Amino acid sequence: MKTEKGVALVVYKKKRGKKRFLILKRDKNWEGWEIPKGH
Repeated sequence: MKTEKGVALVVYKKKRGKKRFLILKRDKNWEGWEIPKGH
């Protein structure tokens, strides 16, 4: 998949009754995604 304007991915996770929203933004390609990890 390719896009000229960039890519935005929203991940919704429900853990221990808490709502988590992760917004990942990447330009030009899908490679080099950075996923923030929290405990």
